[in-house]
Amino acid sequence: MRLRRKIMAEALKQVVTPAVERELKRFEAARGSLPGASQAWVEQFRTNAVEHFARTGFPTTRIESWKYTDLRHVFRNEFSGAPGNIEDFDTPSLLPEGDGPVVTFVDGVFSQSLSSIGKLADGVRVLPLSQALDAGDRGLEETLGTVAALDSPTLAGLNAAMMQDGAYIDVSDEVELAAPVRIVCLTSNGFCGAAHLRHVIRLGRNARATVLQAYFGTDGAIGLSNTVTECRVEDGAALNLIKRQEEDIGAWHMGLVAAEVGRDASFDAFTLSSGGRTARNEIRVTLAGEGANARLNGLALGRGRQHCDNTTDILHAVPQGTSGQLYKSVVDDSARSVFLGRIEVAPDAQKTDARQMNRSLLLSPSAQADSKPELIIHADDVKCAHGATVGDLDEEAMFYLRSRGVSRREARGLLVQAFAGETLENVEDETIMKWLEDGLLRWLEQSGEKELAA
Repeated sequence: MRLRRKIMAEALKQVVTPAVERELKRFEAARGSLPGASQAWVEQFRTNAVEHFARTGFPTTRIESWKYTDLRHVFRNEFSGAPGNIEDFDTPSLLPEGDGPVVTFVDGVFSQSLSSIGKLADGVRVLPLSQALDAGDRGLEETLGTVAALDSPTLAGLNAAMMQDGAYIDVSDEVELAAPVRIVCLTSNGFCGAAHLRHVIRLGRNARATVLQAYFGTDGAIGLSNTVTECRVEDGAALNLIKRQEEDIGAWHMGLVAAEVGRDASFDAFTLSSGGRTARNEIRVTLAGEGANARLNGLALGRGRQHCDNTTDILHAVPQGTSGQLYKSVVDDSARSVFLGRIEVAPDAQKTDARQMNRSLLLSPSAQADSKPELIIHADDVKCAHGATVGDLDEEAMFYLRSRGVSRREARGLLVQAFAGETLENVEDETIMKWLEDGLLRWLEQSGEKELAA
């Protein structure tokens, strides 16, 4: 106990903002009740994380990868309060049809009643992270914190210190999951706290899996979701990670995905983000084995005064890696979208093929889209390309539709749907694609209702 107090006292000396000091004190008060408190390695993991957070604090706009997203207004909030009412949710209605394990968290805590893990195939483990931490799971110990680096400018340090729960998915060598694993993260009516979730996914050699992440919230859920997903994809394996983020307009969402991809392995990710006052979806991928492949696609939908940030960082560390990115945003009213895409090719990563494109559609004169694609190339035998466009609705296409009796609202919806649909085409599973399409149509319907009211 004396050692803990000494560590915290030293940490507090380095604090530069009241927000950081508040989080450090909150951690010290909660650490004894956090999952894994009885495990020495978990305690050391949390101690290292909180010391790092004390030194670095929250990312600021002085950091290039946070240039357009200011967190000061986020962490002026206390983010304290009791969980809300889980009776507000009908979990199956939030998910695409099909079988497969469902792991549900409400306000950052595992919900047994809303989960359905069922019988799993041999070589597959799906369980709440809290249970694995309390049990001192050896496989988790070998994976946790090895992919999501603390030294990157993210909220990974705060998450590692305060992680309450999450999904732990471990798939053995040569195993292919027949149905997706579905992770559901819900924020309830009246929730104004902070949910620090940590998902850990490991695929053994030549394993195959699809994992869905669904983030939903009821009206009045104004808390913070600070989520880190660590993915280790070993040689020859293939992971498909799909995320739909649709939390309440008053909530805050900070999501980081960190993936390490082995030899001849593949990592595919798709993000549909339409919720939250401020939402940041960050993906950091290291192609660590020759022949590794990463494909990242995303769609951001914003209206009102929403702020949605999609940030990607792909490191081609070895030769013969391939990566492709397509991110689009549709921005209405006074909303703002941000895309920062960074591709780095290491000196020895010859025969790299990396491509990146960002396109934004502005539906209002006051809407804003910032785009900053970046290539850092240290090798000479590579194929790399990037691009970005920002524009508004095609007036000729709008006139064509209107001249054939289509209302302005319907014409706008058709054009937006056509623009956004290119990203959805990259989702191979038809059921999942329709689930994501439903998110787009819901957003268009709500935008159309607002336009009629105006």
